[in-house]
Amino acid sequence: MDFFVAAAPLLLAVLLIIVAGQSALRAGAVGLLSACAIVTFFDPFVLGLGDIVHSLIGGVLTTSTVSYVLLGGVIFYHVLREGGALEVLSTFVLRIIPDRGHAVLALVFGVSVFFESATGFGVGIIVVAPLFMALGFEPMRAALLALLGQCAVPWGALAIGTLLGSDLSGVSAERLGALAVPLGAPYVLATGVAALYIAKEWHPIGPRLLLLLVYCATFLALLWTFNEFVAVELAGCLTGIAVVVLAGMFGSRSNVADGDCPRVATQSLLRSFAPVALLLFGLLITRLVPGVRRVVEGFAAISFESFGFTLAPLYHSGFWLLLAALAGITTFSLSGRLSSFMGGALKQWFFATLAVGGFLCLGSVMAKAGMTTYLAGALAHAAGGAFPLVSPMIGAFGGFLTASNAASNALFMNFQMDAASRLGLPQDWIAGAHNAAGSNATLASPGRVVFAATVAGHSGAEAMLLRRVLILAILSTLGTVGVLWLALRGG
Repeated sequence: MDFFVAAAPLLLAVLLIIVAGQSALRAGAVGLLSACAIVTFFDPFVLGLGDIVHSLIGGVLTTSTVSYVLLGGVIFYHVLREGGALEVLSTFVLRIIPDRGHAVLALVFGVSVFFESATGFGVGIIVVAPLFMALGFEPMRAALLALLGQCAVPWGALAIGTLLGSDLSGVSAERLGALAVPLGAPYVLATGVAALYIAKEWHPIGPRLLLLLVYCATFLALLWTFNEFVAVELAGCLTGIAVVVLAGMFGSRSNVADGDCPRVATQSLLRSFAPVALLLFGLLITRLVPGVRRVVEGFAAISFESFGFTLAPLYHSGFWLLLAALAGITTFSLSGRLSSFMGGALKQWFFATLAVGGFLCLGSVMAKAGMTTYLAGALAHAAGGAFPLVSPMIGAFGGFLTASNAASNALFMNFQMDAASRLGLPQDWIAGAHNAAGSNATLASPGRVVFAATVAGHSGAEAMLLRRVLILAILSTLGTVGVLWLALRGG
């Protein structure tokens, strides 16, 4: 009975989205209210009023960091659209990579991976969703393709989740990153297939299959190489850049007539790319230059130790998105037209923030009451000797619930290590599977889905998006289970 009580808020919210077709905003609100009711009246999860308020404040603080990114992302997108930059940039992409399949895979495995690895918080979604729309994809397909770019989350936000997982598990970050490559390989392959299928470029036999295999193999090889020989924090960033460079070199040789790809004037391209360049420069210099990073992280930092919350406003990716948007307003001379699009942008941001906040507060209340730990423990106990088959599912559950690999590791990594120790299982593989599965499942989390739907201008379509990406998240988790089982059996 306790299991169903603990699972009720999450199940209710998910069913409202998937079955009833309700928005993430309503589903999150209902899930949060049901969680608050449970922790008020139902043992053994009862919390005092002070603990409930504390967990809600913690959820709101976490929401503020996500909302900061979303605010900058939505305004950045509207500025690029109003300034005509999206059309110019998409034309340029097709010019250097005229083959549509190449262009889709380059955006998924290259551009999105770079921005997500440099910033985290779903910024990769914010950057590429408008580019997919500018390439001619309808909003729903653009949102789906943007979500697929969440294929390197173990290295997202400079691998912050993997680093946290290392601290909690005692397994080195380099080892966790290296294991994320084979454990995430089925997910990467499924992502590539889904990207080509959604783009209507998938053919199971022939050149498209070869193209897919080359991209996936190159992507995984680059991740492993940079993780092993450079730094786990930089592996995703460097891989994203390398994929774009290689795509530009080899994608330009595809058999597409030159006349089919209109030229882009250099001045127009530079003008359109300027805000993106500023965003790119700001992220790189604050992430990769230690002296600069220390200064911006310490400037006007906001910290609430009792909630484990810290916000460095100038280091946060939301600041650089807003600064890039401001540069775009100046570059495209949009100051006189702000009223025509800013109201719509702020409305998008407000309702998306409420939707994400509902789920983050839900996760915070469940964690404070011990509901998430109880659910994970019940699953492990029921699995017994088959725990390795369940372990990645616990990681995926954490990633889905929190939209964060770091949060998933914070919730369940200690539990995973205790279970592995009691059962005599190799802790590095169990920790690696949890880290990989939790990362992969974030693409289907309501928070990420809200991001994609909002930036694509398709708010209210979260249910349709979630139904589709949840299938991919489940399949990728099963793939991780399979790889873990083979590794442990072989060992």
